[in-house]
Amino acid sequence: MSEKKITVTELVANQIPKLLDDPRGHDVLKKINKTYCVEVTGEGGGVYSIELKPNGKIYHGKTKDACCTLSADIETMRSIFENPGSAMDHFNAGRLKVDGKWHALSLRALKDIKI
Repeated sequence: MSEKKITVTELVANQIPKLLDDPRGHDVLKKINKTYCVEVTGEGGGVYSIELKPNGKIYHGKTKDACCTLSADIETMRSIFENPGSAMDHFNAGRLKVDGKWHALSLRALKDIKI
């Protein structure tokens, strides 16, 4: 039996809303309080803007409010959403591209939220 590949839609529709809705993460999201753009490259990729704040929303496409853009393939993004602490390793290995690096540093706080 082959392993089912996760799609961008599943990642955005399932993983991120858990993070935004989890009450344990509201204090962290209050500290971040920014909108980020996530560009998933390759087959089945997509572009989303994510408000990382309590009761934040997800938008298809890049909004003008995005302070930082994170770009990677679906497997790298899946890895980062499953283990936010791995983002720096992916960045150092060149698998994660970041435009707006200073704002990206705020994302380190996500590693403390377990969903």
